Amino acid sequence: MYRPDEGLILDVLNVAARWGRPDLATQALAKLSELNVQAQEYHLVALLESYVVAGRVPEALRVVSSIREMGMTPTLSTVEPIAAVLTTAEIIDQAFYGIEDMHKAGETIDIASLNALILACARIGDLRRARATQTAIGDFGLKPNLDTYNLLLEACIAAEHRALGDTLLSEMAAANLTPAESTYERVIQLCLVPEDYDDAFFYLEKMKAEGLQPSSKAYIAILRRCLKDNDRRWILVREEMDALDYTLDFDTRRMISQHERR
Repeated sequence: MYRPDEGLILDVLNVAARWGRPDLATQALAKLSELNVQAQEYHLVALLESYVVAGRVPEALRVVSSIREMGMTPTLSTVEPIAAVLTTAEIIDQAFYGIEDMHKAGETIDIASLNALILACARIGDLRRARATQTAIGDFGLKPNLDTYNLLLEACIAAEHRALGDTLLSEMAAANLTPAESTYERVIQLCLVPEDYDDAFFYLEKMKAEGLQPSSKAYIAILRRCLKDNDRRWILVREEMDALDYTLDFDTRRMISQHERR
């Protein structure tokens, strides 16, 4: 009797994910078990994707919890397929009600599932719904994590809501969550929204003081705002970028060229 190897099983899982065949994905995982191969996150993500493509989001959310129960950590990449299909407020609400039903039934809810909803809210520009989802996290016996706050900051940027961004930073501090580079870079972008953007420089220096290296994206965002406002601090930003061997993209180089010609 032919026994497929792990490579072939993975191919089958990918096909099941692409065509929305959770039954096929389940069979493939059973064959994997017969080989005494421990399922990894990428195997289970294929099962999750198969449920999503089949329009069975609640089952996909259960897979997220299973990943955690097996000792792995679901990330935003894990739940990306779920967030991708939550394209309207109504669909997001349906997913949230599904999570509520799971919780009432005593099923385990994973924070990554709720983060998927917040990611979907951020993408459609619904800051109010994103914030409401975050405040409901405690109802499921969970706590917001760094991904939660990063996604909310993303939504704040889209909505140009600086005040809520400050509140989120305070909540992170109260929860003893340490901002990562990605967190500070979102805060910097948010600080560039109002007319007074000095705080963008404050958080840039704060990053460096904490041993974090700002990305070229953060520097470019500040540099462009300075150029737009004829703020000569763009020269200092450019010098720091040169020292870090960061390159400028075409649009930023063009902005500098136009500024220097004026």
